[in-house]
Amino acid sequence: PDILPPFPYGNYADTQADLRAAIRHERRVELAMEGHRWYDLVRWGVAAEVMNAYREQESDAAKAHMNPFVKGTHERFPIPAAEINLNPMEQNFGY
Repeated sequence: PDILPPFPYGNYADTQADLRAAIRHERRVELAMEGHRWYDLVRWGVAAEVMNAYREQESDAAKAHMNPFVKGTHERFPIPAAEINLNPMEQNFGY
């Protein structure tokens, strides 16, 4: 008898897209609350899509405190001013 539960992301076929969906779902579930999700979203190039979709589902009151995600800017962190003072360099674009 088959004792394994069905895949939570739907039917699994032997395709690249389905394998990616399976891996992304598994990382989201297994690494929940461990601080890896943000880096996965940026690495996979879907951070803007996911973050803006999340913002759209929020209430108007919550949206008032959230800026839209800007692709190409918000994937990077600002370089701390102390580091720029120690080693002159340019700040990341958008900060």
